Formats: sequence, structure tokens, C-alpha cells
Amino acid sequence: MASNRNKYFWEDVTAALQEDLPEDYRSHLTDPEEQMFHKCSQRFQDMFREALNDPSHAENKALYEEKLGRNIIMVESEVETWALISNGKTANHLDAEEERNGLTRMMQSFITNGDVSVPQALITDYKSIKTDEEFEATAETTRAAVEYAIATSRTWGASRASGRRGDAAS
Repeated sequence: MASNRNKYFWEDVTAALQEDLPEDYRSHLTDPEEQMFHKCSQRFQDMFREALNDPSHAENKALYEEKLGRNIIMVESEVETWALISNGKTANHLDAEEERNGLTRMMQSFITNGDVSVPQALITDYKSIKTDEEFEATAETTRAAVEYAIATSRTWGASRASGRRGDAAS
């Protein structure tokens, strides 16, 4: 039910935004590949939050909530970055117009500094997904990317707290 609520919410937001957007940006929202990317990204974020609520991730959830309380922008930009790169996008895909946005700058930094990276096997190629069946077939890859993100984030989060540079690839 929550995923349907999110789906309808984003459809309403997209429709409302399109009324006030320039034509070149509207085409970005209606492009089938971009729509699939957003669908994959939303699934990653939903699975991420679902995984954090699993009792096996109690320690990770506590650390996440502690970080969230201290710096919500950093935590949310990290989650957005994991969703971005686990679905095949890079720092180059972030809108240059949005560079003033603190969230976007942090996302670019996470990627370019190597703080957030995903093994190739865990990346969903959103461009190759054309049907609902193909989308559903990538769910386990997304779930594996979520587990990797949770485990790796906790690792470099602890490194940052101790003053060492974190590395998601290690």
C-alpha cells in the first residue's frame, strides 16, 4: 500500500510540476528512460528504508538515525547518491543548475571522492528495462545493492567519525 501511495504521490507531483516547467525540462520528465530511472530510484529508497526496519539491521538503523539527527542533508544526500549510482548514473548526471543545492554538491562529493561506490554486479541498468516484468526481474539486484549500501555506509560512517577518510570500495 505504501508503494502505491508513493506512486500516486509522484504522479501528482510530476503533473503539478509540469504545468510550471519549461518545455525542455518537461520532456525530461516524460522520457521513458528517465521515468524508469525514477522508478528504480524510488524502489531503492523504499527497499533501503524497509531493510533498516529489519531487526537484523538494528545497529545500522541506530547509526542512521543518529546521523540523521545530526545532519539530515548529509544523510539524505547519501541515500540519494546510493540510489543514483546503484541504478547506473554518475556524478555527470547531476544537473549543473542544481550545483548550488547543498544536497547535489554532497552527492557529487560522495561520488568523486569515492565515498559511495557500487560494484558493477549490483548496478541496475535502468536504460535496458522496458517492461514491468523486466523491472521486477531486477528487484534482487536492487535488494543486494541496498544491503551493500547499508553495510558500506556503516563502515565509512564509522571511519568519518574517527577522522579517517572512508572508502566505500574497501
